[in-house]
Amino acid sequence: MVKPRIILHIGLPKTATSTLQQYIFPKLDLVYLGVKQPREQYQEPLYNEVMDYICSKEPEGKQLEVVKSQVKDFLEKSSKTLLLSEEMLVVDEGNINWQTKLNRLASIFHDFDVELLVTVREPIKAAFSFYVELFNNVKYEFPDFSTFLLNSNKAKIYNYKYLDEVIMNNFPKSRVKYIPFELIKSESIYLKEVFDFLDVESKESFSLVDSNYKKKTEKGVQSSPKTLGNIFYNFTQTSLYRHLSKLSFLKKALRPLILPLLKIKLSAGETVPFPSDSEIKEYEILFNESGEYLFTKVGIDYREVVKASRKGD
Repeated sequence: MVKPRIILHIGLPKTATSTLQQYIFPKLDLVYLGVKQPREQYQEPLYNEVMDYICSKEPEGKQLEVVKSQVKDFLEKSSKTLLLSEEMLVVDEGNINWQTKLNRLASIFHDFDVELLVTVREPIKAAFSFYVELFNNVKYEFPDFSTFLLNSNKAKIYNYKYLDEVIMNNFPKSRVKYIPFELIKSESIYLKEVFDFLDVESKESFSLVDSNYKKKTEKGVQSSPKTLGNIFYNFTQTSLYRHLSKLSFLKKALRPLILPLLKIKLSAGETVPFPSDSEIKEYEILFNESGEYLFTKVGIDYREVVKASRKGD
C-alpha cells in the first residue's frame, strides 16, 4: 500500500482557518482529522487523543508512545491524504505556550514524513484582529494593542522569521507551504493555492464564509460581548473537556440544554481602538523584517494586495 501523505495545517488565528475547517476541508477527498467547527460538536477520538497530549500540562509517561501508536494504526487503514488542522497549535493555553505545542506535535509525527501548510497574514493587521478576538480574556494583562503586540508571547506567531525558525527546528526535513490570507480577496486564487498543495480537485464550487464579522467604527472595532460562551470556550481547550467529549451520549444529552446558556451576555462589548498612524509606522518598522521574510516564503508577491487591504479595512 502506498504511504498516505500527512499534512499538518498550522492555521494562524485570523487567516480564515475556522472557515477552512468548517466549510472546505471536511468536503475534500482526503481523511480530515482536524477540529470540526463549531467546536462544541463531537470530535474524532484520535483528534482528541492528539490534542490531549499536545495541550496537557504534564503529559503522562507513556502518553506520547500511545498516541504515536494510534496514529500509526490509523494511517495503516487508509491510503488517502491525512489532514490535521488546528489553529490552537499556535495559541498559548494556560501554562502551555505555542512553542511547546509545536514541539509536541513534532514528537508525535517524528517517525513519519509530514508536510506543513501554514496560513499567514500581514502581521500587524493579523495581530490586531487576534487581539480584538482575545480582548475579553486578555484586557487586564494587556489593556491595549501596543502592550499585547510588543509583550505577549501570543503575538510572536506573527513574527514570521521567528515562527519559521520554530517550525524548522521541529520539522527540519518537512516541506512547508505558506499561503497568505490576503489572497482571500480573490477566493479562487486562495482556494487554488490550498487545493494545489493538498493535491485535491474540487467537484463543487466553494465560497468562503466570513464567520468573524466585527462591527467597526471610526475609532475602532467592537469586541464581542462577554458571554458564558467565552467561559465555556476556555473550558473546551482543557484536557478535562477533551476527555468528556469522548462520551458522545453525554454531549448529545447536554447539548440542547447548554447551547442556549452560552448566549447569555455577562457584559457588553467594548470598542478596541485602532492603532494611530504613528503607531502603525512604528509597528511597520519593528515588523518589517517579519513581512519581508514572509514574502520570501510564500512564493507570491502580494504586497499590492496588502496595501489595498489596508486602505479598505
